[in-house]
Amino acid sequence: MVLKELRARGGAQRALVISPPNLIRQWQFELKSKFNEVFSIISTETVRYIEKSRGESGNPFLDVESAIVSSVWITSPRWAKYVAEVDWDLVIVDEAHHARARRSGTKSVTTSLYRLVSDLVSPDSFSKRAALFLTATPMQLDSSELYSLIEILDPALFPTEDHFAQHRLKAPGLSRLVNDLRIHGFPVPSQSARGPRLSR
Repeated sequence: MVLKELRARGGAQRALVISPPNLIRQWQFELKSKFNEVFSIISTETVRYIEKSRGESGNPFLDVESAIVSSVWITSPRWAKYVAEVDWDLVIVDEAHHARARRSGTKSVTTSLYRLVSDLVSPDSFSKRAALFLTATPMQLDSSELYSLIEILDPALFPTEDHFAQHRLKAPGLSRLVNDLRIHGFPVPSQSARGPRLSR
């Protein structure tokens, strides 16, 4: 739905989906069957076909506007270099919790997927490229790992990890307040064009 909205606004001509290997066919099928969106799966096999068709090798991502790739395959140095050369309008990362930066003492250890996603959604591309991180897996990440994902998406949201930690400490209190309002018969405030509204 986000993709369709961005395309309706003319803001997502070139779109890339990075998916776990076992879900790439499902992504392709559901995008076509539910949203009439045609995405090409780019893999070693399709690259061979593209190269054979045009009689030369090169960047296979230049030939497609809507692509789905495996998060394992795309992180190999050759393909990561090629995919980062393309001006994508939208990058969707499924099971985004696998793109993580973990602190080990004073060092930060990053996954290859994290490094690739950081390149794709870099500060240089921040203003012109949309990014959507998805996961249906309960995220039991260390606070610093979660912060690293948020920092990729919006570097200005929390200036430091300490600011993020303070925000997380306050969030349970807000959740309790919302729950108390529900228990006492008050609906959760809804957001309208005029701003928050509370009705009985």
